[in-house]
Amino acid sequence: MEAEKRHKVLFVEDHGDSRELISILLASLGVDVITAGSIAEAVPLMTNEKYDLYLLDSQLPDGSGLDLCKQIRANDAKVPIVFYSALGYPADIKEGLEAGAQEYIVKPDGIDRLETTINSLIKGPASRSAAP
Repeated sequence: MEAEKRHKVLFVEDHGDSRELISILLASLGVDVITAGSIAEAVPLMTNEKYDLYLLDSQLPDGSGLDLCKQIRANDAKVPIVFYSALGYPADIKEGLEAGAQEYIVKPDGIDRLETTINSLIKGPASRSAAP
């Protein structure tokens, strides 16, 4: 039996507790999580590694997650990008999707949706659990 490929996610979030909580969730899904607390920390990680998905906060201490999303998109048109942000106005969501993200999930209520979305985007339809 062939070993299942472990997927790698770069999670960019400046809030330490949120970074730890979501990292634990992703690890429970069998995902390797690399974290960064700022754009300055994320850029070298993005340069040196390939990721199966980027999980971004909108507000970072050294800039906008939207700008980081656009930077990722300029280098890779296909890698999935998901925003997980407290900014939840329709305009915020629209901006995130227009910047190149596949999904925009509002904290903290979207934790179940986050799990489903990540499974779907990086593992494909086979990973979706069947609803009763």
